[in-house]
Amino acid sequence: SKESSSLTSDVPSRSTRAKEAAKEEVNQADFKLRSDLIFAYNPLLKSRMTGKKYRDDRSRIKRLAHMIRREAIQCGEDRKINRRANLTDMAKQSWIFLCTYSNPDDSTDNYVGTVRKILRGLSASAVDVLAHVENPRSLPISGIPLKDCATPLCKVLILSRMRFVGRYVLYDELHPVHKSESCLVMRAKDHGLADEYQRILSIYRAQEQDVEEDISDAGSMDEAKIAEALTRPNAVTMEMFLIFADRLGVEVPAAKLEIQQLNKQYADEPNPGSTVPRRGSFDSDDEGSKTKVEAEDEAREEIGKEAFATFCRAHRLDDKGVRTVVIKFMKSLRQFEREKEVRSMLDLSGTSWPVVPILDDYNVDRIEKSRKRDIDIFSLRDDTDGTTMAPENGDELYALDIQEKNASVHNFALYKYAVVMPAGDRDFAEICQHEELGILQIRDYMLQLGTALKCLHDQSMIHGDLKMANVVRFGKTLALIDFDSACRFEKKPSNSTDKMGGGSSKFCTGVLPPEMLERIDLVADYNKLTQYENYWSHISEDAKDLNLLTPDDIQTITSVVKALLAKVDVAKNLGTMNPITALRDKMNEIYSTLENRDDWKDILSISLITISFEDLPYSLNCCDGVEEFAEVWNRLLFHSKMWEKVRPRISQDDRYAYVIKTHNDIPNERGVIERHDRSRVPYDLVSPSEKIDVWAFGVLLFALCGGGSLFPLGFEDDLNDTDAFEQLYGWDRLRADKKIRAKVDDPLAQDLLLQILVPENDRLPNMEIVLEHPFFGPSSSDEAQRILEKHEEEQLILEETVAVKRMTTETRRVVDNAMEKQCKIIFNEKKIVVPTCLIVLPYELERGDGENLTIGTETDLGLAVRTGQYLLNINKATARLSFWLMMKRSFGSDKNHASQFKIKMKSWLKRIRTEPSDVVAKDIVTSIGCGSEYTKLCVELLEHGDSISHAKAYLKDPMTAARKDIFENTNALTKCYTSQYFYLVDEFHGVPVRSEESIDFGEGEAKVYPIRVDPHNGLFQNLFLTFMNLAVMKLTAGVGLPALARLLGLPRPYGVPTSWKESEPGLVHSRNKPSSIAEFAVLHEVIRRQSQEGGEPNGDEMRQLEDFLREKDPMRTFADLRRVSDGKENSPAMWTTEAEVRRIQSQLELASLEYKLRELKKEWVQKQKIQSQITTLTKQVQALKSGGVVNGNGVDHQRSSRKKIRNGSENTKSFDVVHTNGNGKESPLKTGKDKSEQSSSNQKRKKMRKRQKPKFRPYFGVC
Repeated sequence: SKESSSLTSDVPSRSTRAKEAAKEEVNQADFKLRSDLIFAYNPLLKSRMTGKKYRDDRSRIKRLAHMIRREAIQCGEDRKINRRANLTDMAKQSWIFLCTYSNPDDSTDNYVGTVRKILRGLSASAVDVLAHVENPRSLPISGIPLKDCATPLCKVLILSRMRFVGRYVLYDELHPVHKSESCLVMRAKDHGLADEYQRILSIYRAQEQDVEEDISDAGSMDEAKIAEALTRPNAVTMEMFLIFADRLGVEVPAAKLEIQQLNKQYADEPNPGSTVPRRGSFDSDDEGSKTKVEAEDEAREEIGKEAFATFCRAHRLDDKGVRTVVIKFMKSLRQFEREKEVRSMLDLSGTSWPVVPILDDYNVDRIEKSRKRDIDIFSLRDDTDGTTMAPENGDELYALDIQEKNASVHNFALYKYAVVMPAGDRDFAEICQHEELGILQIRDYMLQLGTALKCLHDQSMIHGDLKMANVVRFGKTLALIDFDSACRFEKKPSNSTDKMGGGSSKFCTGVLPPEMLERIDLVADYNKLTQYENYWSHISEDAKDLNLLTPDDIQTITSVVKALLAKVDVAKNLGTMNPITALRDKMNEIYSTLENRDDWKDILSISLITISFEDLPYSLNCCDGVEEFAEVWNRLLFHSKMWEKVRPRISQDDRYAYVIKTHNDIPNERGVIERHDRSRVPYDLVSPSEKIDVWAFGVLLFALCGGGSLFPLGFEDDLNDTDAFEQLYGWDRLRADKKIRAKVDDPLAQDLLLQILVPENDRLPNMEIVLEHPFFGPSSSDEAQRILEKHEEEQLILEETVAVKRMTTETRRVVDNAMEKQCKIIFNEKKIVVPTCLIVLPYELERGDGENLTIGTETDLGLAVRTGQYLLNINKATARLSFWLMMKRSFGSDKNHASQFKIKMKSWLKRIRTEPSDVVAKDIVTSIGCGSEYTKLCVELLEHGDSISHAKAYLKDPMTAARKDIFENTNALTKCYTSQYFYLVDEFHGVPVRSEESIDFGEGEAKVYPIRVDPHNGLFQNLFLTFMNLAVMKLTAGVGLPALARLLGLPRPYGVPTSWKESEPGLVHSRNKPSSIAEFAVLHEVIRRQSQEGGEPNGDEMRQLEDFLREKDPMRTFADLRRVSDGKENSPAMWTTEAEVRRIQSQLELASLEYKLRELKKEWVQKQKIQSQITTLTKQVQALKSGGVVNGNGVDHQRSSRKKIRNGSENTKSFDVVHTNGNGKESPLKTGKDKSEQSSSNQKRKKMRKRQKPKFRPYFGVC
């Protein structure tokens, strides 16, 4: 009872003590508040009892710092709604004291450390509130903002928080210009030169004021003094200007030359405030040749106001000395060094550059280790430490600021490198979207862009990622940016160590040329796909881990990671608050049930909606801390985007996989680039070359002229789908011609694009040749006019062509083997606008009894026989060369094969003595591998008396032997042509035609055809003979010598001359192999060029023939011939008479019946194949049911496995595929990784993927 009574009596006393303690705390808090209020207005008071200064009370300074910081944050948020929101007077006065106090007797007695703590981690809006607090006690006038009147160290701190690195004010940080996994680009205002600019202007204003005052007092001056006053030198010297220019980011020598030129320009127009430079001021002598006195005089050289103002405007400074710049933040040192390396090779002086220059750069790695340690703990220490130390250079300021930035928007601490560049007006993408560009403006822009690329190529460097977003306009000029994919190239690609398609390069697939793609046949080379996927397995595994998450989960994790990192930074900066506690306080409605402990996994788990933390991929849920989790998460995001770029694209029929020829050069976690074995990729890597940029230049020009992209592209200029990859891989001249002519209207642009948007072997080699194209010159040039005329002729010929959709078999054969088709192959032409089947005769033909033209005299008949003989001899020499080249190839292909062939050759030469020559010839032709059409030619060679010596001559040097034969016959043929008559040939009948109507050429009416040609102008041998030989081969194919007789105009009763029959074995080309005609023509052309004496041949016969007909037949009558085709695009066409055209059109019914017959035959053949397949499959089914083994055409087991990796999003697992070989035995084909080779992490990944899908966890807010 005593104990109970004592406890009862103690209760009131305890309650009383608690109330008294609480009351005491309230009184103390009130006292401190009143005391702090008095201190805010009288900070220098001393205590009467102790005599100590109140400002030395650390707890008081700490309380005021927390109050200032808290109110600044609140005021920054309030000002978004109410612009008049402000700090309390107590907070203002305290903040003014901390920023402006400095003990003149002790430089270390200040509050820089406290100011640093207040500013650390604040948002931009809060810093802006504190920076613009007006000081009522400022001098020389009151009300100056603290950012301008604080002590030097505090001013540096405030400006560094307001201005990045003390000079840049970043634009809207929430919406950067560009952001990727490797870099961040933001616009900013550069205020670093504003003070210096205003100081220089004040000097000029003072000078002008002094001149005006001197002039007002001119009444007491003589003329000499007035002149002296007007020409008084300015105080802005060359030395002062060069310091300003260096801070501006302009190289000193370039700035010096530029200002001297401007000074000289304005010196010719003297005015008050500018002076005439002394004689010799603008000498361009080398610095080393100047004496000390001359150098001092040059440093004192005056700079005129107009020259200075012009210089500043040219370098994009406004009237306040502020300019707009772009800051590119980078994570990779390699990327940073590449940006600087490219620009170091170029002359970027002046105001028009091929590449946007770097004004300044920042690199945290350049800070000395001792200094970096201090920067890491923020070198401006606390005021209680007794020492202060400011950053010494821009790198240290940069390191300081990227730590100060809040990670909730962008984690600036990851970007250790940055470059500052002038800000352009617009990039090319914005120009095309918002401006209407005419062809003249496009031409000017592309000329500038081509010149910039040429400057880059002259330094053996290519851009590698030329797209619209990487071209920026400054005023009226264009410049290149973004050299993440730049590579150095060698003249010999085999010597190049750099390769295109590195994983660290930020390339776009939309501008890659066809040679950068590889197609893998999944039926024949399926292992190549496995090899490729194994090479990139470390990337694909991370991408697969990320694919397990929904887009909402990915967005949530990204946001939570940013918030966690931001709070970690704040906790580090303040040094007091636990980051998890801070985050819970901010989100108390979610985290109120959690214990107050550092459990970031629970925070993530609650934030996620459809998945828990334990169900995350193993690479994430095994992390031990927030920083490690953030690092792994960023790696997954980067690898996911990387895999999306390099993953295989599977065709719709599962037959092919398309991959980019890439290789791995991504730095590891330590920042070291590991040179992965490039032989592990299933393709040859592409060496950098100028043709890479030439293709990208063409893609850009096509987009400008055609109004759209060359291939379907996504938002980031990457190829959109598998169809786009297929189009790029299969790109050839035919597809280029079709696409370009359909989309691009300008003829000059068409012609240029047809030379650069083509496969690598046909593409123009460098930008120098590209810029020589008439597209970039005046339209009145001869070359441009030729292109324009040809374009007009192409349109005319399309309109005049007779389209016959259904032709008879005979007509179709003639059209398919027309001369136009052969000329396109031989001369590499896409469009031919004139007839090419022609014959030049040494006599004029006459109209005979029939419709065809014939020879009129006996003399001309003998001349025709000799002409035909020489033409046949030339053709025969070419055929003989073709035969012996194939034989020589057999000798020199493989050593074992060559020795065996020599043994056979000796046996053939022995057999010819006892066996028939045709039997031996067939054996030889079969061994060589040429067609049976060479048998007669071989027989002739074997039966010839000197066949052995002749064979040895051709085997030793077939080109020389053939050149000798062709040269002799060509000279003999040329001697026959004392007169020359040019005829066009009716291709259907193979006969020459002439004009029936006369045309008035101004000097009376005359018939155009035949055209009289001057035999001394060299056209016959250099131009016409090529087309004549081609016409002879084309017309005699399958018909033989009678076709040549009709071509030369021999009368029908005369028949074929007996002397011609000896050359008949040379007619080895046939209708069944039309390509042989083109092959022979090319071979003959090579021989003819080599046999010419003196000078190099022109080699552009097609162009010469077009020019000849434009001159001789300006009305394009073409002897009344009509062009006939089937009406399809790029289909072959023949030239024939109007009467034949009518006859072809009248045979439409016959042609339709023949077409139906051909289609029925095709269906019948197809049905037979289907029946055969049904029979084979039925037997296989029966064999399987009876337990037998299927051999031959078994089931394709790889098809199912190929479907699993379609579009690159499915897992590649280990499995065995059983194949049957020819002997009916089963052979396992292993694909994927062996389980024994897999790491423990991969095994855990697979276990995670095998887990049952987590149950849906509804969002608690909805519940």
